[in-house]
Amino acid sequence: MSTTVDQLLSDRARAGFPTPARRRQGLPAPVRDLHRRVLGHFATTGHTPPPATLAAWAAEFGVGLQDALGRLVDADLVEADPTSGGLAGAYPFVGTSRGHEVRLPGGPTVQAYCAVDALGIPAMLDRDATTSHDPLTGTTVTVQIQDGKAHWEPAGAVVGYCTDAGEAGQAACCRCPLINFHASPATAQAFKDRHRQRPTVLSMPLALELGAVVFGDLLHPDDPQGDPAGH
Repeated sequence: MSTTVDQLLSDRARAGFPTPARRRQGLPAPVRDLHRRVLGHFATTGHTPPPATLAAWAAEFGVGLQDALGRLVDADLVEADPTSGGLAGAYPFVGTSRGHEVRLPGGPTVQAYCAVDALGIPAMLDRDATTSHDPLTGTTVTVQIQDGKAHWEPAGAVVGYCTDAGEAGQAACCRCPLINFHASPATAQAFKDRHRQRPTVLSMPLALELGAVVFGDLLHPDDPQGDPAGH
């Protein structure tokens, strides 16, 4: 029986990693608003908002920056140091290259934490184009999304998706490094063997669907209710 997105999301929920939208549901409204503001900044500039900017936004929303960042870190929605106000990233965006680059036509080039994050960005922004590489061979893997249709090269490219989080910790360090584009199922298998991990090899259509489901609603003004999915 073929793997489905629902199965992948259920596996993540059981492992304690529900979707970002679900993780955000329990946070106070001002913290959710700050989170969306951070995501919007990444989308429009391609850069991490500096601490002074974050502090101004937190004041605008009536929350303390340290408390708000601490809540977002605890929910595994951002990678940050709440004490200093330093922000490294907010899934799916990261401030420094992880090898997953998304070029937005008419806009900035943004960096993603992992392959699924990169595929989720066009869905979240309703925009185009993802480029990355196979971490084993260095082969360029390009996914172009135009008018809701995707084309990828090489034709046999796949995504290795980590279904076992391994050690406890934020996704940025525990799962994201294992979620990569691969030029073929064979190179994905070789990567699995080299790293002694058990990521599931996803076809590109399945990976695109997963990215859209996980990240597609993160900029919506209201979180979905009763979403059972996980990431």
